[in-house]
Amino acid sequence: MNPTRTKLLILTIFLLSFSIIALEYLKHLFFPVLPIWQSHLITLAFVIIVMTVVTLMIHGFVRKLDSQMSRKQVEKSKLESALQSSEERYRAIFENSSSAIVLLDADTMGNFDFNSRANELLGFTHLEFEKLNVKDYELAPLSEIRSRFDRILKSGLSDRHEARYRRKGGEFIDVFVNARTLSFEGRKYFLLVWDDISEKKRIQTRVFEQFDFLATLMETISIPLFYKDRQGRYTGCNKAFEDFFGMSKAEIIGKTVFDVGPPDIAEKYFKMDEELFNKPGKQVYEWKVKTRRHGLRDVIFNKATFKDIKGSVNGLVGAILDITDLKKAEVEIQNSRDALIAQNKILVEWTSPEILYRPDFECIMTRITEMASRIFKVARVGIWLFNTDFTRLYCADLYDARSAGHVHDLELAIKDFPSYFKAIRNERVIVCRNASGDPRYGDFLESYIKPLKIASLLDVPVYVSGEIIGVICIEHCGEPREWSIEEQNFALSLGNLFSLSLEKSRHRHLEESMKIARDNFVNVIEKLPCPLLIVDSKKRLKFVNSASEKFFGQKIKDMLGAEFPYPVVAGRTAEIDLRGADGKMSKVRMTAVGTMWENEPALLVTLLENPSEL
Repeated sequence: MNPTRTKLLILTIFLLSFSIIALEYLKHLFFPVLPIWQSHLITLAFVIIVMTVVTLMIHGFVRKLDSQMSRKQVEKSKLESALQSSEERYRAIFENSSSAIVLLDADTMGNFDFNSRANELLGFTHLEFEKLNVKDYELAPLSEIRSRFDRILKSGLSDRHEARYRRKGGEFIDVFVNARTLSFEGRKYFLLVWDDISEKKRIQTRVFEQFDFLATLMETISIPLFYKDRQGRYTGCNKAFEDFFGMSKAEIIGKTVFDVGPPDIAEKYFKMDEELFNKPGKQVYEWKVKTRRHGLRDVIFNKATFKDIKGSVNGLVGAILDITDLKKAEVEIQNSRDALIAQNKILVEWTSPEILYRPDFECIMTRITEMASRIFKVARVGIWLFNTDFTRLYCADLYDARSAGHVHDLELAIKDFPSYFKAIRNERVIVCRNASGDPRYGDFLESYIKPLKIASLLDVPVYVSGEIIGVICIEHCGEPREWSIEEQNFALSLGNLFSLSLEKSRHRHLEESMKIARDNFVNVIEKLPCPLLIVDSKKRLKFVNSASEKFFGQKIKDMLGAEFPYPVVAGRTAEIDLRGADGKMSKVRMTAVGTMWENEPALLVTLLENPSEL
């Protein structure tokens, strides 16, 4: 019973009893001789009147009280409904989050709650992951894990860090973790939100390696190179550029041409840069630069614009060729200019995708040797490559301008020419004016130098990923000659471009081999008489063979992407009942084997009908 109503009832009985006693007293006081039946009648009437009045008062009070209670009950229902809706929204967000969310017990470090993304990312079932502790899948030492969570618990602040987790299959993934503390029901918990950054790390590594390669290539090239942003500020340069201007990078980066050169010279720089920005592409022109070390110099600028990810012009890159000394004599001017223009043209041509990514690598080598023979005006140019164990050097292509023919069947044993192979491992470029008197070529003298009448050589070792893989040999026959710095630089550029072409060719061949392997795999399983399917980690069909189409009575295009409705576990074989294309149930042996498909973990599922007949 409601406590308020109980109090009202007691009060009513008390007032009624008090009123009856007071009435009886007044009757005996004023009407002592009143007959008893009249006395009782008066008392009854008085009780009825009092009860009626009290009842009406109580009824009104109770109605008001019930109204208030009803309003409170409605408000309570609304709050409960809102709380339930909030809980449902939270659970929907929790389960559908693209990030893995895990709630750890602060005392046991066990998985208290988590969404499906968390256990799927690590390859566990919900029940398996529920039994795990954070130390079961994080690779860091337990002391480090505990120290980190103790720090978060004490500070009360969120913590962001990278970690490496172990998947169920033993593979490792890199994750970015956002951790913070939560308190409810008198206990402490850690809320962990983590995302798989393995692919991001791999991309970062590839980008870093590519950037490092390009930076190394830029520093290796001995001509001054620079690049600017869209506002004309220098954003980078190589060591050759610093040496040429006699300025450090700190004095160059962030500056404009007006900061590093006289106004009259800088004005032409600025004008040509703006012209290139307004008409993107390549730009070559002759002008002057004033350097601290060499004073006023005549140079050739070779510049090109580059774009950002949106396709907008983001800046320019340029190379500077100092032609001051070449202009001292008229003949040298013309010869040097022709050589420089030809070399620049070749460099630009060979850095274009049409050449650099050309699939016919033998054709690329042929063009390199013929072009180098023409540019250097030499009789012979050869490309030699080491075998896999670096015991022999074989001729990939050797062009002889005298016969206009190519040779490929020459081979050298490294042990027979120790001086030369020591030199190509220790020197970036081997410049030889007189082959007959150079000790580095002493082992070749009788067998190679004299019979072919070779007078001078310019050899450039070729490196791929920091490892020497061969050498480009430029051989001049007749009288000894000097190799100019420009020729040495161009030979180095040829070596760098050839190594880049070789690396791209190897990468392309690897991709082709992988494609052939996959096509062969598909061809084999297409010929199998039993149904065979590829199921990804989300139980989606990624591949089915023709036998599957016949067995299930569905088109392959309709099956791909659909969910595989049967439980599969890697390494297990189970007999199940499946409905075939004819609608009848049949006993099938299902075997699942872990594999990779499109760089993702998957299961290779084989279905064998009538296993009892085997």
